[in-house]
Amino acid sequence: MGSVKKNAVYNILLAVSQVLLPLVTFPYISRILLPTGVGTYTFVDSYTQYFVLVAALGIPIYGMREIAKAKGNYEERSAVFSELLSIHFLVSLVVFSLYVTSFFLLPQLSGYRAMFWVGSTLLLSNVFVMEWFFQGMEQFPFITIRTLAIRLLTVVAIFVFIRTKEDTFLYYAINCISVAVNALVNCWFAKGFIKFSFQGLHLKRHLRPLFYIFSTGLVSSVYTLLDSVILGFLTNTEQVGFYTTAVKLSKILIMILVAFTTVLVPPLALAYKEQRYTDAKALLSKSFNYVVFISVPLSMGIFVIAKPLILLFSGDNFLPSVTSLKILSPTVLIIGLSYVFGQQIINTTGNERYFLRCTMIGMLISLLLNMLLIPHIQQTGAAITNLTVELTVMLLLIYVALQKVPFNPQWINLLKAVIACLPFFLISYWVENMHWPLLFQLISIIIASGAAYILIQYFIWRSNLFPEIIGLLRKK
Repeated sequence: MGSVKKNAVYNILLAVSQVLLPLVTFPYISRILLPTGVGTYTFVDSYTQYFVLVAALGIPIYGMREIAKAKGNYEERSAVFSELLSIHFLVSLVVFSLYVTSFFLLPQLSGYRAMFWVGSTLLLSNVFVMEWFFQGMEQFPFITIRTLAIRLLTVVAIFVFIRTKEDTFLYYAINCISVAVNALVNCWFAKGFIKFSFQGLHLKRHLRPLFYIFSTGLVSSVYTLLDSVILGFLTNTEQVGFYTTAVKLSKILIMILVAFTTVLVPPLALAYKEQRYTDAKALLSKSFNYVVFISVPLSMGIFVIAKPLILLFSGDNFLPSVTSLKILSPTVLIIGLSYVFGQQIINTTGNERYFLRCTMIGMLISLLLNMLLIPHIQQTGAAITNLTVELTVMLLLIYVALQKVPFNPQWINLLKAVIACLPFFLISYWVENMHWPLLFQLISIIIASGAAYILIQYFIWRSNLFPEIIGLLRKK
């Protein structure tokens, strides 16, 4: 359990950087590139990331699990690594050709051809990023230090080179270069853990589980990546800019929850493999309680500060994003719980096919609602669809997970967290009526709401989670 806590600290530190650094760059980028520039970048990147997802073939999830199982055996993990990297590379070559063909044939993409050529480097770079290997080996200190260094350099490059709204191409290029640098560093560091070889490869043994995980990722991407692409095709890049601004601000905080749930996948996979079910249930219980404790106030907090948050970080030009951000605010909690019941229970126990069925239902709902709502209410329709689909998939994952694993979540903690957040609305109303400067309003609401939440949890509900978190961080 000690290594899990240590890894959680590193991963949470990494997630905090994912929150803080965008908070530094996003206000600047929003004001320089404006809604059209932000929308153009997001449209191209979302389209490209869909091909990156196809090329990865589910390896980021499957690879982390399989490397974790073979962690103690040098020969076995070298074989797994060589086989998965070979599969990823071969598939990427095929996908690369399809990607290039698409932006030559589709007239809607012709105006962004130069950016798509830059995006094509992501397809090849992503093969050698192989984050799944280091996660499976639980090399979270390396992941954290490397990622922080590259992110800081990227931030510096953005402030130095991005000057006008015509720099959208350059902004995308900087982000693509950072991925390529990441890949180079990972290739160098991986040499100390494995020996890559083309000999004796057994690629076929991975195809069946990869099919289920890949299909799940591909299907779920319809409502996590393709929504921005659909919005761009049916409306314009300005609407994409409004919508993705709301998505970005809501999902920045989700990274903290994903950070904690990710570090539990390797030890959970090993615990299930070795049939240590008591240890697995203890890890799941801890994960569920932490996700609820953190995500409920984040969700309700985003809802109450949506308008000042948009104004501060994006400016008046992005005011239409406020409605979408309020609609999307519950997804912090919803996605957090989906990770617990989906990734930590269904996937780690080898029940990927059920995950696929849940996400297929989500995909169908997403396509239907997006086509019905976007032509009429544009970015708001995309936000409503996003929330509806995430909620539906979460409920399905919970149902399936509880059928497969005898795990009893403490649902009362969810209700307690919601009640502890109710003062947020009174605090927000009072502060906004004081007409203080925008930044001071945000800081005041966040501090007062956070204090109220912690006091209610600690003194009324007698929760020991906050002292545990503080003690863990202080110790590490």
